[in-house]
Amino acid sequence: MSNPSSLSPSLKKHYEDQLKKFQDALEETKKALRDAKKALKTAEPEHRKYWEDEVSSSKEMIEYNEEEIAAYQRLLGQ
Repeated sequence: MSNPSSLSPSLKKHYEDQLKKFQDALEETKKALRDAKKALKTAEPEHRKYWEDEVSSSKEMIEYNEEEIAAYQRLLGQ
């Protein structure tokens, strides 16, 4: 693991930008999950599979974004 204090300014900026990107994506994905859960509750039987897949996919993306956020936070010494 790199020492955060030894990061070049451009690399630190890149890591900060990536961290922000994943934090924003996490918030958007959480909203999508809420919407998908609401839709699933009222979905017609023929549409349930679609919304179940959307819920599952959103949960996977949340997990991925959280892992990426943790990785960039470690790189930045946060």
